[in-house]
Amino acid sequence: MITALNWTLGPYRIAREIDRGQFGTVYEASDAHGRQIALKLVPVHGTDSDEKVSAECQGAALQQRFSRTYSHMVPEVLDHQRIDPYYAIAMELVSGEPLTAVIKAGRVPAHRAATIAREISHFLEKAHEFTINIDDQSETLIVHGDLKPAHILLLGDGSIRVLDFGIAKALAARKAATTNKWGSVDYASPERLESGRVNEQVDFWSLGVILFEMLSGCRPYLHYEHNQSRLETAIRRQEPRVRVPPDVDPRLTAIVDKLLASQIERRYQSASQITGDLNAFLNEQPVAAAAEAARADQATLRIPLQAGAIPRSESTVATEPLPSLQASVPDSTSPAAGALIPATEALPRVGPVLPSAAPPVGVAQRYRPASAAVLSLLIPGIGQIYNRDYLRGVFWLIITPGFWIGSAGLFGWPFHLISSYTAYRRAKRSPKGLDYGIATKPAAPSTVSTPSAVVNASAVAAPSPPKRVSFLRRRAPVFIFVFVVLLVILILAALVTPEGISLVRGQQLREQVAGLEASDVGGVRDAYRRVRRSPFGLGAALVSEPLKKRLVDLADRTILEFRADTPALSYADWEHARDSLDLAREIAPSDTRVAAKRQYVLGHLARLGPNSRANVDRAIRLLRDSARLDPSSPDPYLGLAAIHAYSTHDLPALTQSIDDAEARGYKRGRRERAELGDIHKVLADRARNDARKVSGEERVGQLQRAVQSYTQCIEQLDGLQLGASERSLTDCRRRLAAASEDIEREKARQLDAIFRLSFSGI
Repeated sequence: MITALNWTLGPYRIAREIDRGQFGTVYEASDAHGRQIALKLVPVHGTDSDEKVSAECQGAALQQRFSRTYSHMVPEVLDHQRIDPYYAIAMELVSGEPLTAVIKAGRVPAHRAATIAREISHFLEKAHEFTINIDDQSETLIVHGDLKPAHILLLGDGSIRVLDFGIAKALAARKAATTNKWGSVDYASPERLESGRVNEQVDFWSLGVILFEMLSGCRPYLHYEHNQSRLETAIRRQEPRVRVPPDVDPRLTAIVDKLLASQIERRYQSASQITGDLNAFLNEQPVAAAAEAARADQATLRIPLQAGAIPRSESTVATEPLPSLQASVPDSTSPAAGALIPATEALPRVGPVLPSAAPPVGVAQRYRPASAAVLSLLIPGIGQIYNRDYLRGVFWLIITPGFWIGSAGLFGWPFHLISSYTAYRRAKRSPKGLDYGIATKPAAPSTVSTPSAVVNASAVAAPSPPKRVSFLRRRAPVFIFVFVVLLVILILAALVTPEGISLVRGQQLREQVAGLEASDVGGVRDAYRRVRRSPFGLGAALVSEPLKKRLVDLADRTILEFRADTPALSYADWEHARDSLDLAREIAPSDTRVAAKRQYVLGHLARLGPNSRANVDRAIRLLRDSARLDPSSPDPYLGLAAIHAYSTHDLPALTQSIDDAEARGYKRGRRERAELGDIHKVLADRARNDARKVSGEERVGQLQRAVQSYTQCIEQLDGLQLGASERSLTDCRRRLAAASEDIEREKARQLDAIFRLSFSGI
């Protein structure tokens, strides 16, 4: 939102706010020469202010030097200097459409996206090749370090302007990287998030994210953007990202994939390579990245197995070698010959035989420990039951929920983890099958091709009889069902009970809202927080809206009282209003109306606090924030008028504040006359004191200004009869007469001096 302003900082007249960022705010302004400029103001006081100001100073210097050579790529920096309480950077005002607005409107067509990306790549090409002399080092290049759509401005002729060199770095050619902790996480490369160091590759990665966002309408890690910490972890670990939509040209997809490759060696190594591929795409020529991707798809690694070789796995069990069968082969005419089948005739020759899914009897096959651990993390005991360890499974099903409910979760997680660990260890060392009395199917005879051997069908061992399954294990599913039902009942009770209590408390608090007074806010805050602690927040939903409305009404009493000609307000009244709005904001953090009123009240508290320049500046800043959040309210301008009348003694600002309040429906009254009268009295006294320090025509001029201000004071206060206005009116009349007499005496003295000079000449 663009907020209309009208205030002066040094040589600049600030008209309106354009944008607000991590370091400062950009305004449309005019300089001493009347030029329309973009003015970036970075506060010099506050968290990390020294680092931010230092970064902005360096960035402005780099942008200024770069713009002298490439003025069509970045806005020209006209000047940058410290003007308390800000560091001010005056730049060329460029009109264009932010890339963020284009992306917000929907997916960008491939040709236009590639054109914009090519322009950005061309800028990076020039920036990374740019040499400047810093500390007698001439081989220095520029890394922007914060490329994102908000910093790309699209002009009508198809060109772009790259904005905000606030965290740009000059990087010596012989130095691999430099440190920079700033920048947007969404567009930061994994290496930057890992080490905080920047080089040309951070700009290439940012370009890849921008191109991805133009083509897809979202960023690569969209599913993590609700949590900045999780997003940073996902990028740093290079977890699987959203894929480019399949309807995008594969050549352009290949460029994106190469820009966002997991290994730096597989990414582009220079901006000129990126520009070349984008130009090739736009000119319908072969794209190098697409060719690399095609070669990678075709390349496969083939490892041939030797004939008869069977890969050994964890489930392979060593056996004793078979006795030589050739010695026992009887003559074909022997009666026993029918029991033998020549392998070379009866069995075809086959390749390696993979292990069967069902193990033969007596052959140990391990549990799946990872699956057991994961299942026990989801529900304690299920991992043990999954591997038929029923007794331990039922034990953990009972004990863990009991600790969750009985101790409000204090011991629940340790028992949860212990259950998972025991499931893992038990599964890893225990065999499946006969050890637990579970009947297994007999294994089918294995068929192995041998060139000269024969298979003795009678040599295959018969399966051993299964062990008897105990009663408890046979009835395990019934027991599990009963315990799961009990567990569900306990969990529902744990959820429903606090929710019911919350609803009762919410209803009780709702009944108390109508009689709530400002002094009761502290107790109500504690009661509301207790209501809000329930799992689903039904009690809080019941009371939130009426409570917020009542709190705003309580604060409005103080706010509306200040509009009166003689407001009867104390510092404690403003504190009560602040407490009410603090709780209202806690209830509705996204309500801009509540936020605007809170900033307004905080501005008055700063105004009424200890008399210091810092408090005055803070009050002005808070009141302007209030005006920005609620542009229709006259109240912030009434507060600013009081500050300009009695703290800064700024007559133009006072007049402007009163006019702004009137433009928003406020009717000028006796208080505004008193403020104007009082400030004219202060200005008149100041001019009269200055007159005592000079003589001659300069003294007469100061006295005449004092006379004019005293006259204005009398005009405003005459007949007002408000507060101390009568005393001020009397003082102005007396001092007006004295100033007039001083003028007459000074003029008489000057005439006398002229007469004497003339007489001495005769």
